[in-house]
Amino acid sequence: MIRKAILVYPEDNGFISPLKGPINDVKNWKEYLNSPLGGSWSDSEIKILPTSNSAVLHHYLAEEIKDECDYIFFVFSGHGGFDTSIDESMSPKGDFIYCSSYSSMYLSEITELLKGVTKKALMFVDCCRSNVSFAPRFHDYTTVQGYDRFVTTQQPKPEILQLSESVQRKQINLKGFKIFLEGATHKGILLESRKINSEDAKKKWWDNMPQEDGIEIIHSCSQNEYAYECEIDGEVVGLFSYLYINSSSEFIHRDCLTINEAFELTKGKPNEFIQSNGYAEKQNPLKDDPCLNFPFAVYPSKGETLLEYLDEECFKKIEKCPYVYNNEKALFESYDLIPGTNQSYAIHKADTLSNTVKHAHVYAKPKGKGGQLYSVRVDGKGHDGSSGYQMPKKHREHFEKLGFKIPETGILECRLYLIDPEKYILEILNE
Repeated sequence: MIRKAILVYPEDNGFISPLKGPINDVKNWKEYLNSPLGGSWSDSEIKILPTSNSAVLHHYLAEEIKDECDYIFFVFSGHGGFDTSIDESMSPKGDFIYCSSYSSMYLSEITELLKGVTKKALMFVDCCRSNVSFAPRFHDYTTVQGYDRFVTTQQPKPEILQLSESVQRKQINLKGFKIFLEGATHKGILLESRKINSEDAKKKWWDNMPQEDGIEIIHSCSQNEYAYECEIDGEVVGLFSYLYINSSSEFIHRDCLTINEAFELTKGKPNEFIQSNGYAEKQNPLKDDPCLNFPFAVYPSKGETLLEYLDEECFKKIEKCPYVYNNEKALFESYDLIPGTNQSYAIHKADTLSNTVKHAHVYAKPKGKGGQLYSVRVDGKGHDGSSGYQMPKKHREHFEKLGFKIPETGILECRLYLIDPEKYILEILNE
């Protein structure tokens, strides 16, 4: 079985306002794919392709993939647009990407090239889809096999400069926003997942590959919308790429998270994050048919917890197992009160169970080093995914005796921040 990931970004960053995010998106995708959670892709299965013009991408897809692949995962991060003047018979209609500042390629061209080397593919395209009356016609290849004859002396047309501002992937400031938690949880999961047998993860990934053939496209936004970048822990990334990758950390009792399930988990988050931070802009990711359930993240067998799957040996070595609400597993191991605060704690090990959800919920905060932490999911669901959760009366009474005021929701919201790969900060938000 042969699979190939092709991670593409424009080498010159593009246009009047260069993007900082694409190269980081590609780096994050590679890190994820290499991890057992992402299916343990080897470096030889991943091609990082910076493009200086569309001929580079065309040549790679047309000439350099020697063997037919069982599956191709194609990622593009950069600038793009939607050509409203294109023939409606073209599919996907009108969408194009910029392989460089003055060199574009229609997605329809890319899908045709992919059909020549695979029967199954996912295209993940993180770029703007702003309407333009025409796309830049500057192609630096002249035939399907024309890489050796592409025109290097052709000058960009003046109108391309006028198009550039309307197709830029936009930057938005989300510093200090809830998205920090998403990053912290996911990094912790990836670090722990390295202890999984990579061959087992790869086998589980292939076992969940569907029989159906086809090419599916996931867009980071809808037609005539911008795609946004944001800064996470000092690193600029594509907002949707970042959120989609982090969807793999959802706590789910199943063997596999498919690309469509990941999309359903992620599609509303860009708007949630953007608008909750005071911006009026919208970004609505879109997924084209057919609905193919390609594997995205692999998990333990049904009934196991993510903690058992990721770090069972380490869990067995815990000398003092903190009490946890579900009476079964420890959520955190040790804490240090940060000097000068009464709400923040350094957590020396990632929460590999509840870290897989948006937030932790604290019932009783730690009292100094080694204190106990009580936690459930942010959405009020139990760890088994059941809904309609309410804190039992005896537990509410227990925490109230500790001097803790329990909100009507029965939960206290907290936020987790990544300091470095081994250290986290927990901030209790609504005491």
